Amino acid sequence: MRQLSIQPFVWLKLLLVVGVAGGVLLPGIAAAQTSGPVRTGEFAGHVGFVGEAYSASGISNRRDGTSGMVFGRGASQSSDVRYGFQFMLATEQTGSRQAMNRLSANVGYRFLGVTVGDLSPVLSRFSLNGATVRGGSAEVTYGPYLASFLYGRVRRSVDATGSAVFGRPSFSEWLYSARIGAGKSEGSHVHLIGVVVRDDESSLADSISAVPVENVSVTPDLGLKLFDSRLHLRATYTLAAFSGNTRANEAESGVSSMMGFFTPRVGSRIDYATDISARLRLKEFKLRASYERVQPGFTSLGLSQTRSDQAVIRIEPSFSLAERRANLQLRFRSSRNNLAGNRASTLKRRQLSLHGHFRLSPRVNLAAAYSNMSTRNDLNESFAAQPIADQRNVAQTIMVGPTFTIPSSTLTHVVTLNTTYQFLRDKAPASDPSRAVEVKFDNLAATAAYSIAFANGFSLNSSAGMLSSKTPTTDAGAMSITVGGSTSLLQRRARLSLGGGWSRNSLDFPAEDLASLTSRQLSLRLAGSYRLPTGSQIRLTTRGLRNSGDLTGSFNELQVSLRVEHRF
Repeated sequence: MRQLSIQPFVWLKLLLVVGVAGGVLLPGIAAAQTSGPVRTGEFAGHVGFVGEAYSASGISNRRDGTSGMVFGRGASQSSDVRYGFQFMLATEQTGSRQAMNRLSANVGYRFLGVTVGDLSPVLSRFSLNGATVRGGSAEVTYGPYLASFLYGRVRRSVDATGSAVFGRPSFSEWLYSARIGAGKSEGSHVHLIGVVVRDDESSLADSISAVPVENVSVTPDLGLKLFDSRLHLRATYTLAAFSGNTRANEAESGVSSMMGFFTPRVGSRIDYATDISARLRLKEFKLRASYERVQPGFTSLGLSQTRSDQAVIRIEPSFSLAERRANLQLRFRSSRNNLAGNRASTLKRRQLSLHGHFRLSPRVNLAAAYSNMSTRNDLNESFAAQPIADQRNVAQTIMVGPTFTIPSSTLTHVVTLNTTYQFLRDKAPASDPSRAVEVKFDNLAATAAYSIAFANGFSLNSSAGMLSSKTPTTDAGAMSITVGGSTSLLQRRARLSLGGGWSRNSLDFPAEDLASLTSRQLSLRLAGSYRLPTGSQIRLTTRGLRNSGDLTGSFNELQVSLRVEHRF
């Protein structure tokens, strides 16, 4: 993180990069724009509702006693006109500053499209991605060229009465964004994206205790597809300016404003985030590689959450061998923080994993995986005298899971086994011999499942599992058994299923003279569905849970849900 000191030529350089890239890519983009088949289908979609009732004894209710939700989606497209809608309205609300309900409608005519309501746009990795905007957007396309604009509220205001939940009073946040360029985001393209987020000080009657913020970002987004789309290259660079208090005095940076969108103030900062990726797709080989860097202090309010001060490298090759009877995928990930070098320590993580799926015969499949993750917390030499842990851990995971399928003319047997062993060891030097607690654990998990399916739609399934976790201070264990069955009725228009389970959890303290803690759970699930000839479907589900023991206490829960959906 650094104080804001903007050079006037920064914006000119960004525009120049986009302009040069556009001159190189536009001919290929224009050539790649081909008209696909025009669909003139009817209006299609679905609507429905879900109602739930919940009851608990022995504990406080974990959710509302009754709740409901209505949902729907529909769309139609012809040669010139397209329109659609989607909505999700629920009686439950979340504790976030974003509303849970969703309602939007869109209409388009040839080169113009307009959407109003609750939108979840994705413009780039670090500019606008994950935030829900309540407002409207418009997009204009002409051949390979496009221009889109968005305006709306990102977060609602929180007054003093709600500050106990949200931490402090906050203004409502409003977002403006624009994107211009050529080409589609998933293909060859060159885009320039701008996002502005500001607090509305008039949204609170008492605005003294709230602090207004402002955030502006600009992003060049470049993509290129080569060799019949076998190779895809993409790079984004987001430059973001953030002011934590727009009431502060203007900064003496020699720049009065950032193109009229942002005013540098005391305490303002500017940082960047970049994402560079490459994808290669061949017949028997695929490769994904990326480099991500987020500078310390980088803030983008167009994201649902921001994790700054990190650099990540990912490499993921995959292979198909023996006529795709063997599939292998290798994943490598390396990350570190303290990019500015001003922290007392640097956290580094490296993870290498290998996943394989093998078809040994028409009846036998094998899945296997191995993972090795090392974590190092290296101390900065200038802080070596500080009492900070020099952490160096290595965690390894081994998984093996065969599946056996035994078919016949009237029924099919499937047996699945899975065993996973995970262990962690502390590789750091014992600088303090008096350190009593060793950092380590050993986890062993095993499951076995069996199912049988008859040709008439009747099926039975069962499973059993165990888990053992040991650390220097505790031993945890778990066992579970589940059984269930389902059948089809009324010429397969109706289906009825019944299932139940039992589980036991325990926690022991071998290093101390303490009694063991245990808990037991009994669960029951009954579900039925019916599909009407009109395309509607009704589904009723009942779930019950009975918990006893001194580990989690004794309580009972019952939940009933009804879902009705109609497709058209």
